[in-house]
Amino acid sequence: MGTLLVLAWPPNEDRSLAIKVVNWLADPNGALHGPPEIILYDEHANLPGYEADRAEYERLYAESPVFRTRLRLKAASSFFSPVTDRQLLMGLGLLGLLFLWRLGS
Repeated sequence: MGTLLVLAWPPNEDRSLAIKVVNWLADPNGALHGPPEIILYDEHANLPGYEADRAEYERLYAESPVFRTRLRLKAASSFFSPVTDRQLLMGLGLLGLLFLWRLGS
């Protein structure tokens, strides 16, 4: 149980180790790219490249359910902020310890 808490514990500014492992398992070679982002400082120069990148991403996304799942897992992150994640993990850890303590009695 302690190992799960350590894997799921998020650092201040990044994703937890468990989420990083899921991201890596979805794309171990780093070949998949996430959805392209528009750079707002030079909109006119960036738009044709953006449209081509976006069309390629959407083509790959529609290719197969397995590929779609891999793209989603590569971009996965936590549902909550790191502070909320820590609070939930502490609560689950305490409930788990209470359950194990009562089970042993």
